[in-house]
Amino acid sequence: MSFTRHIHEKLNFVLSQAAGTIDDNDYLVHILAFQVETKKLNHVRELLDFRHTRNADSITVNGLIRMAALERDRSKDRDFLLAILVNTDLLGQFAEVFARIIATINLKVKVFSDEVDGALSWLGYDTSDKAKLKQFIGQHSPPRCCGLVR
Repeated sequence: MSFTRHIHEKLNFVLSQAAGTIDDNDYLVHILAFQVETKKLNHVRELLDFRHTRNADSITVNGLIRMAALERDRSKDRDFLLAILVNTDLLGQFAEVFARIIATINLKVKVFSDEVDGALSWLGYDTSDKAKLKQFIGQHSPPRCCGLVR
């Protein structure tokens, strides 16, 4: 799996996107890199987009536990909202369980089923900022061909 991350500093927005097959190690690297790249942001609104992943078969229980601990650590001492965007039932179920495990006082998590507008609203953006962020997301989305990521 490959993760990409794009930061819109003015709006404290982070777009994280996953493509391919979900793997424990790739997700752990994503979390650690996120901590470094967003260290100066105390007020974080992240859209974690899993709509370009093919499956979650490579996630293990041990990996999930490690990821949850790291997710909680990355939100410590921050105001952090995380919207997880999925488009399959399997990823939705995985994301719902994960959201329940990682939620803390500082980290609020909600899963959205292929609903960018709803996710951006929940993250607290008004109509004007949502339009800017939807354009930002469009500029940084992976190219698609025949329903698959290139």
